[in-house]
Amino acid sequence: MGLFFGFGAVNPWPGEATYQQGFFTPGRSYRVDRQTGKSWSDGCRFATFWTTGPSIEGIRHGWHPLVRPEGLMGYVGGRDGWGVGLTSVPADSDHLCKICPAWAEFHVIGPPIPQKADNDGYWRVSYRRRMVGLPPEVQELIRKEAKLIDFGGQQALMIRLDGEDFEDQPLPLATPQRGMRFVDRLVKLTEERAHSGKKAIVMQGIGPQGLKKVQERLYNEHPQCRSDLNTKYRLECWAFADGPDTEAFVIARQAGPPDGSFYLQKESIGSHRTDSARSGEGWKKVAMEFNSGPRGGVLSLGFAVVGPGKGYFGDFRMWKVTEH
Repeated sequence: MGLFFGFGAVNPWPGEATYQQGFFTPGRSYRVDRQTGKSWSDGCRFATFWTTGPSIEGIRHGWHPLVRPEGLMGYVGGRDGWGVGLTSVPADSDHLCKICPAWAEFHVIGPPIPQKADNDGYWRVSYRRRMVGLPPEVQELIRKEAKLIDFGGQQALMIRLDGEDFEDQPLPLATPQRGMRFVDRLVKLTEERAHSGKKAIVMQGIGPQGLKKVQERLYNEHPQCRSDLNTKYRLECWAFADGPDTEAFVIARQAGPPDGSFYLQKESIGSHRTDSARSGEGWKKVAMEFNSGPRGGVLSLGFAVVGPGKGYFGDFRMWKVTEH
């Protein structure tokens, strides 16, 4: 039993994020590694983390917070100046909460289901939570006394949708920047070649079968962002193909709820790709436009290079053209 708390607090589109940071009141430790069970503690009154954008690398580096009995979890830095908090389940010990590794919303777990039914045959489970608004002065107190979780100084590439040239990359996971975090194993930064500045994305070329695997991974590993319903989008990027019979392009996939359910299914609404930059063409602007479905969805992006050579990408931009 449980609930999602804060879905939509994370949004990589410029100016659309609901909150800046998540917070909680730690128990005996402020986080637990879900793979090793290792915990961290320094006696902090609050712990905070930046909700910078879909953090796909969290799937590999996941952690769970321990919330003290009758503690709070929530978000600060709201667009209207207020934050929001939710009480945990009253308990005699620390309460293990979960944070979605992709979207950073809290997965608040309820009390355990009883081992047996009552005398009348019913299995009764009940609990109450209280949601509270947090005025600016309370948020200031939380930030002042909080431990900022820095994920061990880990860094990742990020695509900021209002324009990305990768010059200040990679960025730490504990950053207030808004964007789509990118952790594809084949993607690296380089100063070998750049369209503007000194840095660009570089990828070694792959064969057609390798491209199929990249397309299959679009849902799970590539950066994602929310798409509004009935909206036209345009994506532009400069690409360079280096080597014989090599092409470089950007691919995208929309996933949405075709059956009308809330949960975003893996079934594709549509798959898209830009035109290609090919060997001998130099730097070329590649682009594509696409329309979201009537219920919106999640958009995943990927860079692709097909052939024996290498591909370079820079000066990325994506925006909403119009509602339709």
